Amino acid sequence: MPLVGGSGTVLLASAFAFLAAAIFGFREARLVTTTALALGLVAVALAPLGDRILPITVAASKSHPILPAPPRPAPIYTAWNAISRVDVYALAADPDKGWPGPGIGIVIDGGTAATGMGDLSAGLQHWLKSADYHPPGLAYVGKERPRVLILGSGAGREVLEALYYKASSVTAVEINPIINDIVSRRMRAALGGLFDDPAVHLVTAEGRSFVRRSTETYDAILSVYTFSNAALTAGSLGMAENYMFTREAIADYLDRLSPDGVLLIARPPSQVARLFTTTREVFERSGRGSPAPHLLAFRGPLMPWGPRNDHTVFMLKKSPWTRTEVSSLVERLSAGDGPSGARSAPEILYSPFHAKAGTRDNEATGLVHPPPRAKDRLR
Repeated sequence: MPLVGGSGTVLLASAFAFLAAAIFGFREARLVTTTALALGLVAVALAPLGDRILPITVAASKSHPILPAPPRPAPIYTAWNAISRVDVYALAADPDKGWPGPGIGIVIDGGTAATGMGDLSAGLQHWLKSADYHPPGLAYVGKERPRVLILGSGAGREVLEALYYKASSVTAVEINPIINDIVSRRMRAALGGLFDDPAVHLVTAEGRSFVRRSTETYDAILSVYTFSNAALTAGSLGMAENYMFTREAIADYLDRLSPDGVLLIARPPSQVARLFTTTREVFERSGRGSPAPHLLAFRGPLMPWGPRNDHTVFMLKKSPWTRTEVSSLVERLSAGDGPSGARSAPEILYSPFHAKAGTRDNEATGLVHPPPRAKDRLR
């Protein structure tokens, strides 16, 4: 796939089928053998042109906020591997969509997932000191020179935010080597050498297995929309677990956090609710007591660039949250300049110090403090 792309790989597969036909027809059907061998050679010769001969059409209904609006221009770069097809688009400034300036969009499988970054060609230090860039840094409240682990670093938005808050080290883990090649080599100038910073260590690996192997501790672990629901949308793997968010995964993250470390995960609302119940089970099984003082959830903007509409975020602190930390976090969240297209204002969905009578708070409280089980009531 890296050599001939998706369609070229189909042609190479057909060449093996022709070879099989030639072998089975060798003794009794010489014409079949000769024809199959000829067609197999043609398929091999045409494989490098596969994307032109058998172009892949993306359904018009498939979209992503980072994709340019139709009529869509050709990507400035395309690459395939066994994981996905990756297209890079030049993005024009569009404040209504969360892009205050031009940038690049890295689109995976025609819009199944994407990651983007503003144009940093003026230089990394320019942006770190610019008044035009002020990320909320919600995972870094009360932390000085934090050690940061980013699972699914993509185009580097979370990396830039960590450097803005003076992280002493940033370990950026991305599973797709094409994306890492784009950000560290092909689009290096457009990204201002972001991944060349001495504090940044870019790793090509699967996030969960990296955490399991790691012996380091981190003050913040971030996972912002690190996987797509493509398999679920296709109707497969509907009952399968995602290994990034199992009980064992949460336990691994806790093991890698420093005593006051924070885990931040951005996922759809239903999955954030699931993270609440999973965390409760982890605390119960490990004898940590109630997770209520350690949890926080909110909805609001996360980054100054890119789609920021209604991000739902789960945060778990290894030690209990303090009122000062939560107040600072709420202040930063409220100060975030939400995009004009945002559907609602930032909202705290759950915190140990912001209880309210709303439906959302009742739901979150029920997840953290479940009703007693029947066998417990009988004791």
